[in-house]
Amino acid sequence: MVKTIFMQAIKQQIIKVLLMAIAIAIKQVKLLQTQIKAIKKDKNELLYQTAKKCVGLKLRTIGRKLACANSFNNLALKATGKPIGGGDSTIRMRVALLKKFESIDEPRAKCIIIATTGTNVIPTWKSKIYNGHVGYLGEGGIIYSNNSKTGLWDNHWTLDKFIKYYCDRGGYEIEFFTYPQGRVNNL
Repeated sequence: MVKTIFMQAIKQQIIKVLLMAIAIAIKQVKLLQTQIKAIKKDKNELLYQTAKKCVGLKLRTIGRKLACANSFNNLALKATGKPIGGGDSTIRMRVALLKKFESIDEPRAKCIIIATTGTNVIPTWKSKIYNGHVGYLGEGGIIYSNNSKTGLWDNHWTLDKFIKYYCDRGGYEIEFFTYPQGRVNNL
């Protein structure tokens, strides 16, 4: 009789400990899910912070000229673990952006800005602007991108200068993209 009561008490203690362990595990899973959602929602901020930290660094893996897409993909890889896509080409990068990113109508801080090569309506012989450009629009209208003169990641463009040069003078279409918010995808 004493042995049976003792065994029941042990079983009850074991059940209590198991239930406590399950409750702790559920809390940890919920915390991890919240953290994962925050990280997925925060890729725009991660890219922005990385863009600022990389000013003055060589992000390109090709020659210094025509290296904006290459540098930008390396920035995204460094910030989020995955490149944007499209390799060294703004044309192919735009295709990747259209497939996986959210297109926005108006520029805003912490978005991708791209003037895609080949979208210009002013003939290149007239504008003398033969290639597009991609960068990251930060706060205060500053654009972070590869500088073809130095070959380094730089903040040498402002939104106004970019639009005047690529759109007004070069006739390029300028588009803006962000990482999608609130949905899980293959980014």
